[in-house]
Amino acid sequence: MSRFAISILSSLFLISCSHTPNRYPAGEIKKPYLKNRPDRYAYLQYASILEDVDIPSRNILRGPQREDAFENNSMVNCHFSKAGKHKSGATPKFDCKIKKDKFKVKFTPRNPDEKLTDLMYKDYEKEIYAEVAATRLMWALGFYADTVYPVRVLCKDCPTNPVLGFQENESPQSIYWGESSIERKLDGREMELEKIPGWTWQEMNNLVAGAHQKQMSQSIVNAYFKAQSFDKKKFNTEWNALKLLAAFLKHNDNKADNQRMMCFETVEFQGKTICSQPVIYIQDIGSSFGGGGKIPNRGGKASLKDWASKPVFKGYDAEKQLCQAALTASFRAQSYLGWIFRGGLQDPYINEEGRLLLSHKLDALTDEQIEQIFTVARMDHLKEVKADGSYVTIADWVRVFKEKRDEVRKGCR
Repeated sequence: MSRFAISILSSLFLISCSHTPNRYPAGEIKKPYLKNRPDRYAYLQYASILEDVDIPSRNILRGPQREDAFENNSMVNCHFSKAGKHKSGATPKFDCKIKKDKFKVKFTPRNPDEKLTDLMYKDYEKEIYAEVAATRLMWALGFYADTVYPVRVLCKDCPTNPVLGFQENESPQSIYWGESSIERKLDGREMELEKIPGWTWQEMNNLVAGAHQKQMSQSIVNAYFKAQSFDKKKFNTEWNALKLLAAFLKHNDNKADNQRMMCFETVEFQGKTICSQPVIYIQDIGSSFGGGGKIPNRGGKASLKDWASKPVFKGYDAEKQLCQAALTASFRAQSYLGWIFRGGLQDPYINEEGRLLLSHKLDALTDEQIEQIFTVARMDHLKEVKADGSYVTIADWVRVFKEKRDEVRKGCR
């Protein structure tokens, strides 16, 4: 293993309501009122999970049409901006920029003068591929998601190790990182309380079950939403569909800081700026299309063998009269972050309405679209070896996807 590869590895461990809602471009939405936990609970309880989209018309290869989009597999020439050592997650990353446009790059560590090393195929690099596939699938189905572009990156004014940054007496250079990914965040304004990002699956389950109503009764945010029409049954159905999708993808690194709450629109209500359209979504879904498990970087990302070996459902709970999906939350998803328990999603219970909703959406995907999911993600570039010694193909990924779609359609009984 090269010195550079070892360096990378070491760095990885070291709404009055009469006002019209205001919708702004990303970064320009007024800061919504969010002062305490009851406000936060209210926003989560009334958040949007799904958009109503025409699934068969979604071009998964092209992805969401944004002004700041990147072409698939294009060469991105950017200037190093910030080292990735302070960012969470095991996948090597750094900030790069083109003029004033700054973005996060996840890359495959390699020495440009050598052939690809085995390090490229370690699970934390597989996130580059898995996250593209997972976000394109979620977008196609109507679930909110960031947009992740499969690209190649030439980093200018770059340190040898962009995770650690410049070392003493090191000169900047241009380095080609090859297959990488660039993330564009969902438009809107992120909402967090006490510097704790995201939300937990456990607290959302509790809210769906009716928890924290007394605390929320004093919240101005709750007062705003009480005056609006809200279909609680629809929300519960979409929530269960999202849980099942997480199990379908084997999204095991589902800690709180991998989820987000965003604001799309604001209104003025009783002298306060209220977010009238809060949205919740999975923000980091790179630990997917694998076998799940307690440790995300051991077969938990972009591994057809591991993904194929794990069922969608664990079984049927006769007492609860609910299906139970099969999903093991990572160790990190079951720990604490400040005052909030990261509340990972572990073998979630799924109501029938949620199962049917996700099944309907998966069935709406065309064969061409399913193939596009894995083609745009370059899953065949991983060179995963099958039992017969041949490499895993896009057709293999499509076959297993359809098998798992059939599992969702049939249910757990």
